Order: sequence, then C-alpha cells, then structure tokens
Amino acid sequence: MKTIILIFCMLTSLSSCNNDSNAQDVSITGNWNFIKFENGFSPVENFKEGDIIMVFQEDGIVLINSSVDSTPIKPNGSYNYSVNGNKLTIDNEEYDYTIEKNQLIIFDDPSADGFKATFLKVDN
Repeated sequence: MKTIILIFCMLTSLSSCNNDSNAQDVSITGNWNFIKFENGFSPVENFKEGDIIMVFQEDGIVLINSSVDSTPIKPNGSYNYSVNGNKLTIDNEEYDYTIEKNQLIIFDDPSADGFKATFLKVDN
C-alpha cells in the first residue's frame, strides 16, 4: 500500500512540474517573426526571419515592422489588440489564435477559405 501511495505522489509531482513550464509559454507578449501565410487556395507565402516582426506589448499595443512591400493581416504601424480566451482582436478584427511553445498561429477559419498565419517567437 505504501508503494502505491509513493508512486501516486511521484506521478502527481511530475505532472504538476510540466504544467508550470507550459504556463509561461502561453503569453502572446513579445516579439514574433512572421514566417508563413496560407490564404485559402492562394500559394503559401514564406517569409525570412526579420522580414515581418509583430511586437505584442503588455500595454495592449501591437507594432508591425515589415521590410516587405505587402504585409498580410495589417500593414506597418501600431494597433490596439486584446486577448479573450482563444480570440485575438487586432484593430477591431477578431481572429482565433493558439500558442504552442515558441509558435504562434493566428487564423481566420482556414477551412472556409480563410487564412492561417504562423509566427516564431524571437529569442530575447
């Protein structure tokens, strides 16, 4: 019986450690390299690191800095953003989003000819 309790305690402590490390990976705040844009039936657009950077600040402002002529989603500039659950609103336009480790995906119903934008977190 003591062995079963000991094993249970060890498994519980291991699973709680994993949850703590994932909690810090879910923040949208920071710098993100825009690396890929998929839009319905259009060809996939791939971007090089540094071509387009989105900076989500803690004060609810997102800065878009681009060295390419045409930027998907929004052009260069400063926009208000907010997060509510899995919804991201940028300049009054709502999108779904997910963050897994160092990858941010913003999408607008890609199954119905919407878009999917993929970003990688910039190491600070």
